[in-house]
Amino acid sequence: MQNLPSPPQCGPSRLAFKFYAWIVVLCTFALVSLGGVSGALKEQGGVKMAAEVAVEEVQRTEDEEAATDDKTITDDAVTNPDSMAQALTQRLQELYTDTFRFVAESKAESESFKEGLHQYMDNLKSGLSAADPAQFRLLGGMSLSWLEGEKSRKDARTTLDKLGLVLGQLEGLTQEVGAVVASGVKQVIDQGRLVVASLVSSLEREEKQGVEDEQIQKKIQASALSAAESSAPAVQEEV
Repeated sequence: MQNLPSPPQCGPSRLAFKFYAWIVVLCTFALVSLGGVSGALKEQGGVKMAAEVAVEEVQRTEDEEAATDDKTITDDAVTNPDSMAQALTQRLQELYTDTFRFVAESKAESESFKEGLHQYMDNLKSGLSAADPAQFRLLGGMSLSWLEGEKSRKDARTTLDKLGLVLGQLEGLTQEVGAVVASGVKQVIDQGRLVVASLVSSLEREEKQGVEDEQIQKKIQASALSAAESSAPAVQEEV
């Protein structure tokens, strides 16, 4: 993902219009970047049980951190409407960045899942049994990709909800801030809603793909388990 531009420095006593112009540029940059995010494929491996434990542990840790760190803007010592608007706008930028990252991670894991699936099917076509250890390792990697992708999708959905709340808070300030700031804030809100709509669309596609991948995964796992059970008597007879 491309690096986001740094915001201009503004004094706390004066919200420059260029600050909001920068946010509008950032939102436009985000809309362009969203469609071109490329996923880095990770190495296949691991088993489903280990993957679940690892992902659940990461989720637990992040939930604990979120409970501590995620405070609303109204908890801050900001009473001036202009300062509040700037704080909310900065919070929007943070949430945009987080959401882009989560969606990009989901895309990367979906690509990794597809790579594992293609390799698995190619192995079957070449005569490798579904009960072969190499196939089970591929299934483990696919399971890990799906679990991590699902976590990213849930994180993206949570962050999008926060984005909606902050946009609503910012919209509520448009009648309280100064005239120049109000114009900038309105642009930030309008552009922000476009970004959110684009993010929602991308996330919904990822969620739909996640459901399809889960169904594929379950069918393959059931088939592999059946193949393993069928081959067990033959192995015992050879022994």
